[in-house]
Amino acid sequence: MTRLDAGVAALKRAQTRLQRYKAAVLKTACEGRLVPQDPTDEPAPVLLERILTERRQQWEAEQHAKGKDPAKLKYKAPTPPNTDGLPELPEGWMWASLEQLSWNSGYGTSQKCDYDVPGPPVLRIPNIIGGRLDFSDMKYAINADELTPEKAVAEGDILIIRTNGSKDLIGRSALVRQTFEQPYFFASYLIRFRILNSTNIANWLTTIWNAQSIRSQIERMAATTAGQYNVNIAKLNRLVFPIPPSLNSTASWPKSSGGCRWWKGWRPPSPPTSTALSGCGRPF
Repeated sequence: MTRLDAGVAALKRAQTRLQRYKAAVLKTACEGRLVPQDPTDEPAPVLLERILTERRQQWEAEQHAKGKDPAKLKYKAPTPPNTDGLPELPEGWMWASLEQLSWNSGYGTSQKCDYDVPGPPVLRIPNIIGGRLDFSDMKYAINADELTPEKAVAEGDILIIRTNGSKDLIGRSALVRQTFEQPYFFASYLIRFRILNSTNIANWLTTIWNAQSIRSQIERMAATTAGQYNVNIAKLNRLVFPIPPSLNSTASWPKSSGGCRWWKGWRPPSPPTSTALSGCGRPF
């Protein structure tokens, strides 16, 4: 084996160890064990109460916008999560379902798209990479007549891949982190969830989205049809997430990490090292 072959092999081993290390960090964060807990932080149940109140207010506003009287309609409260078999969380934390944390969800457009047409941009599966949106491969709607403003994505939305031949890609997500000068829409292979309580909850969800505890839920609920894996809104509504204290505090969200207080002040122990790490080129 040449020195180059040995270097490539060492790099691959280092990348594998880094992935395992990252998975371990995510698992520890999801269990509230990454940093010592601050008893003065606002407990998650208090935050969830406000979220559920805001959720109902959003529903009432939607009914008013449709010319309906919400007082004459029945509001469907979100289903609490099934926590059977889940680990016990630290004091101040709680489990919550995606349905509880969102006020709206929907499927994308089935309008045909192409590269060199004058219609509005449509986000697709290739645009969801590593939890973020990648705009290097954009297509545009051929017929934009049915693409109304309320169907456009907005900052704080989470887009989720709902059907794919790859089990690894099913359920992968991206957070919309910016506003757009023109409307951007999303394709029918994606599902959009609109998250309550500003972008802090959405940031937290996408930070831990690839933790094994979340991935295992998604993979269990994914049905297969003709070689395609599928999830739907009803199934994704049942996803269960650990919610830490103080998510409502923007002071707990340093921009450099995209995390919350469980990350604040934390410094990682030395991960498995290799001389090949300097050429890895991929940030943690």
